[in-house]
Amino acid sequence: MPEREPHFEEEPIKLEKEIKWEKAEQNLEKYGGIEEGIKEAVAGLNVFGIETVNSCEGHHNHGRIAPWVSIEKWESKPRERYAGQKEFEQGVYERLGVVELNKNYFDYLKEHDEKAAEFLPDGQVEFDKLSESGRKKLAEMDKEIEKKYSITPEITKKWMDAGTQVDKEVENAGKDGRLQETEEYKKWKAENNVMKDNAQQLLNEFYKGRKISESNRIIIDQDGTGSWCIHNGGEDYYDVTRKKDDILNPDKKHYQKILNGKNPKKEQGELKARVALCQIEFKDFAAFLKEKYFRK
Repeated sequence: MPEREPHFEEEPIKLEKEIKWEKAEQNLEKYGGIEEGIKEAVAGLNVFGIETVNSCEGHHNHGRIAPWVSIEKWESKPRERYAGQKEFEQGVYERLGVVELNKNYFDYLKEHDEKAAEFLPDGQVEFDKLSESGRKKLAEMDKEIEKKYSITPEITKKWMDAGTQVDKEVENAGKDGRLQETEEYKKWKAENNVMKDNAQQLLNEFYKGRKISESNRIIIDQDGTGSWCIHNGGEDYYDVTRKKDDILNPDKKHYQKILNGKNPKKEQGELKARVALCQIEFKDFAAFLKEKYFRK
């Protein structure tokens, strides 16, 4: 029986795909690293043209609790949604009397973020994984920079309240027609929605014939910032980007107990187990994306 002739076409294609996948993973490290539990899912979305902005592998005691990935065409996003938005915002800041405070606070944030990043070892993205001595040095650094820019709790609250007021007035001006969306932004929004639809198609294929509980099922919806977010977790998913007025007081109090570790020990264990199942679902989704990509 004659031997099968060698097939030379498959290997170069496979090699090309492997290089693209590896580059997708490497690109994720440019911005301070990414958690290992969500890395493959994010890389998989990226190779299919789904641009990602932020992500988290999920934690039973902080953040949004369940795993999530925000998707948005970030690099092409217009700096302003509305024509004349910058001038409108400046007018609100002037009326509130916080122009200098706003500039000072942004200078503080810039220096704070730059110096805080130096405390994270390569590939690490979570400050709560720092050693005790590392956390102590970070806290000392925080105090020094706050003192340099005269940042106090009262100043921080005033700055945050001003930002909330500006966002509210911009939103209202967009609704009543005083501000009009630019054509550039409309085009970007349409492209962003197409990308979201493509991500939904991937999820639809992943869940074809797959039975899973609603709490573990991965969905796409908009978070409090208006960005599309891929996540699961059901009622355990806590969108920290929502406006304070959109969150019921019982939910706020319960979430605060979770953050402080003051929820019952039994509940902590149950939540940890549910988060673990959500993480497994994302890993399965990542495996699906990888298999589909190399099968194409």
